[in-house]
Amino acid sequence: MRNAGVHNFPAIDRVIYGKAASQSIDAEAERLDAKRVFLIASRTLNSNTDEIEKIRPSVRRSRIVDLLRMAA
Repeated sequence: MRNAGVHNFPAIDRVIYGKAASQSIDAEAERLDAKRVFLIASRTLNSNTDEIEKIRPSVRRSRIVDLLRMAA
C-alpha cells in the first residue's frame, strides 16, 4: 500500500504539439529563463517506455533536477 499524499499539478500556460518533447524542452526552458527543469512522469511512462530517457540528454545538464515518479 502506498502512502497517502497530494499532488497539485502546475498550471499549463502553453502546449507545444507536433514536436517530440526531447526536441523542444530545452528551448522552452531557455524561453522561460528557467534555472531548473523538473521532469514529472508516471511510473509507467518512466519504466515501460524510453520517452523520459529521450528527454534527459536534450536538457542542459545544469537545468535538470530530478525525475519525480508519481503514483499511477
